[in-house]
Amino acid sequence: MKRFALVLFLAVMALGAHAAGKASYYLQRAEEAYQQEDFDECLRFCQEGVKQNPKDGQCWAIMAEIYSKRAYARYAEALDASDKALPLLKQDKSWTAFIYAIRGDVYYKLGDYELSRKAYRTAISLAPANETYRISYADACATMEDWQETADAYRELLKINPGKTFVYAELADAEYHLGQTEQAKIHCQTAILLSDDENIKSHIVLAHMALDRHDLPTAAQEFARAMFLEQGYETAADTLLDLYPELLTAAVCNEVEKAPADMETNNTAAFYFYQLDDYTDCLYHLHKVLDVQESPEILSHLAAVYTYMNELDLAKQYYLRAQQMDSTNNVYDAELAYIYYLMKQSEEAELYYRKAINAAPSDNDNYRLLGTVLLLRDPEQALHYCDTALMLAPEKDIMGVLYSRAEALRRLGREEEAQRDLREALTYRDTPAANERALLNVNALLGDTAEVHRYADSVRLSARRDPYRMRAFASVYAALGDKDSTLAYMHRFFEQGGRETDWFRVSPRMTFLHNDSDFVGLLHRYDSIRLGEMAAFRSRIRDTHAVVGVTEIPFTRQGGVCQVQCTVNSLPFYFVFDTGASDVTLSSVEANFMLKNGYLTETDFMGKQNYITADGKIHEGTLVNLRELRVGDIVLYNIKASIVSSQTAPLLLGQTAFRHFGQVEIDNLHSVIRFTATSE
Repeated sequence: MKRFALVLFLAVMALGAHAAGKASYYLQRAEEAYQQEDFDECLRFCQEGVKQNPKDGQCWAIMAEIYSKRAYARYAEALDASDKALPLLKQDKSWTAFIYAIRGDVYYKLGDYELSRKAYRTAISLAPANETYRISYADACATMEDWQETADAYRELLKINPGKTFVYAELADAEYHLGQTEQAKIHCQTAILLSDDENIKSHIVLAHMALDRHDLPTAAQEFARAMFLEQGYETAADTLLDLYPELLTAAVCNEVEKAPADMETNNTAAFYFYQLDDYTDCLYHLHKVLDVQESPEILSHLAAVYTYMNELDLAKQYYLRAQQMDSTNNVYDAELAYIYYLMKQSEEAELYYRKAINAAPSDNDNYRLLGTVLLLRDPEQALHYCDTALMLAPEKDIMGVLYSRAEALRRLGREEEAQRDLREALTYRDTPAANERALLNVNALLGDTAEVHRYADSVRLSARRDPYRMRAFASVYAALGDKDSTLAYMHRFFEQGGRETDWFRVSPRMTFLHNDSDFVGLLHRYDSIRLGEMAAFRSRIRDTHAVVGVTEIPFTRQGGVCQVQCTVNSLPFYFVFDTGASDVTLSSVEANFMLKNGYLTETDFMGKQNYITADGKIHEGTLVNLRELRVGDIVLYNIKASIVSSQTAPLLLGQTAFRHFGQVEIDNLHSVIRFTATSE
């Protein structure tokens, strides 16, 4: 992970050393602008400063930093400014080190990693205590895959600051590449103990090591943990997902159980299931996010997934709600146009595409899509919009626009012009503008069946699920008039999770199949499957909020507080019932007893966090996962708890447990606490 940290305070500190009586008027004004993060103004004052005094080395140095990091990557100007600054500031080691670090940053961004390392080494020699320069040097070494030098650089950093959490993870990564797996494991675990929330890389390194020894469950668990710390994937996680999806999905579900009502947890789970083309699970977690916070982003994500599930009325409703909340954002017009297109409401689709075009007249894609909507109804108008799209298209889009225009020309009977466009599209085959789907469509429209088959055969060898690639092949074979292959790829699309049945009903290429019983039967079959999935999803949503039980447990009052008996991992305790406490908490005495006697294991420990006590003081505690917390007849799984360092601290039953209860009522008359539990 790139960690350039030549941040604001470094330059401001350097400037401050010269500001009192020694700095020029322009340098002082530049400092003020920099502190306010007005870098354009800072640059203007620096430029004026060197115009008045070409020997103002500080102004040249700040200009170099801004050109490199703040002003649109003007690297040549950054190097030129640093060249001018160096001889003027050669007696000041801190400024000289700063300038060499800027040069290291420039060379790194230009891809000259050896020069970058050399510049950073010079900066370190001048300012050996500066951690930022060492981090950037180590990063340049890692980019060059010089793992020994990377490891040595991070070890030096730990000598300066042994509490630098992420350094342990970066060192572990270098050690893993050097084959020093035991050391790498120790440093990963150290990083996680210091601060799990910042240690995505530690979990990824541990996952890679688990994969190397074929420990797939551990690999899945570590990748899932990394995923929930930072939404996204790693290539190796994709491989695990391809080959062992059940393992990774189980690990993801286990992470969700640790915080089933947390918005970020559900957002990450939704992203995971979206990548898996599991749209009903994706919808479930998006709705859990929506329960906590309604935003245009969540509404538009819901709308997109409902589109994939062919629930077009719902998709339309959510896009309209998003548009009401974010009326200045015009992206929803094109999305609504597509919904109306799928609903066979071509006039509404045309209206919304025109609105999208008015809002972004230079976006070629909306012209091309409007041409698609008009292709059957008014091919002359479709051709007009394809012409406009072609005039506006950047090189990367030209192939797609050319084959779209060829289809419009062919509808108008202008075959020679259509062939000309298709041949022109093929001239982009070996350029950055080429892409698989465009080439497939061009070859199909040219009738080159052999080339299409060649692509299809290569896809068959790939294990990667990609339903929309299957749909592209179905469309291409439809252009060739090959019914059997079209239906085969439609079937693969649906089997891999695709559910947009109406797309096939409105696609101009599918018109030759509209009355075909096999085509109609296939769509009817998957419509039935889709409707069943939606019914199960709606039932699950209802069950999430349904009351599943009421339980009463007795409490006793001691010292003015309520105490209730609970069991943690089958071990009985008395907890103080405290609705004001944020967490379930244990004292270090109980935690040590549980660890020594097997009620807790090392894998239950989740790192550290700060918490605030009732007197307003901030304390640090260790987080632990309680696998089972039983309160009366209610059993809660994977509850986060804090271990406080005080040996006399009471055991508190706090909000990390209460949020799983629909309602909590204290009946003082009968000395019972009444819990109404939900299925969450």
